[in-house]
Amino acid sequence: MIDKACPDCGCYDSDLGCTCPSLDKWYVCPLEPEPQPEDFMTQEEIHNELVELRKKYEESCKEVEKLKRENFGLKTTVKNLRRQLDKFYHYR
Repeated sequence: MIDKACPDCGCYDSDLGCTCPSLDKWYVCPLEPEPQPEDFMTQEEIHNELVELRKKYEESCKEVEKLKRENFGLKTTVKNLRRQLDKFYHYR
């Protein structure tokens, strides 16, 4: 039985239901309304989104650098502790 929300448009599968990709749905499916101008982002909204993404990217880069330095410090500490252990067991 075909779902009432999905007429015979070529995208209906009896097992999966409507298989129409969401990007194509507005012009393929007669039940889907056409997008209106307010459905799209304005240039200002896109710019603001990009600015926020750039800030998050820069914060992530700083965090990566911080973690790299911490990792280097931990490796150095482990290396020094191994040397001390080797000296301790070597002279016993």
